[in-house]
Amino acid sequence: RSEALGGQLNQELPLPSLFEAASEPITPDAIAEMMPCGPDPERHVQAIRQYLDAGFDELYISQIGSDQAAYLEFFNREIAPRL
Repeated sequence: RSEALGGQLNQELPLPSLFEAASEPITPDAIAEMMPCGPDPERHVQAIRQYLDAGFDELYISQIGSDQAAYLEFFNREIAPRL
């Protein structure tokens, strides 16, 4: 949720408890609007494609969750071939 904090908050808050308090009102739906989440490969492809089209030659993609292996399988099967 801290990804959705605006302004300088990510740099200014000194304690994890303050990040937790500041990000408490941020819902999973708000996060899903900001970045690609879920099983729709097209959302992920569109988000990554923006960076590729802008000339980036190196991207770091991560999955925030407990099942890293399933995400990597999904990425390799559904997303990478479309890029």
